Amino acid sequence: MLAKLEVRHFCFLAVSNKPPYKAHMHNMSMEAMKLAENDVMRALKQIAEAKKTNTYETGWDRFTMIHPPRWMEDKHDFEQGE
Repeated sequence: MLAKLEVRHFCFLAVSNKPPYKAHMHNMSMEAMKLAENDVMRALKQIAEAKKTNTYETGWDRFTMIHPPRWMEDKHDFEQGE
């Protein structure tokens, strides 16, 4: 139940921004929706609180350090400057 409605389907559409504007429908399985249910409810509560207080925060840290993936480290010898 979401907003007193039974949610049986959740789909989103990806559409190319270039002609011929190809599109593809993504449909979430019931299993995937069940796994995401707690996250969705938490997000909806946060949105409602933000709307009520007019305070919209991300909760993100000031920055995120991005490291190369292991496969990239293995391909390059960073000690040799390659």
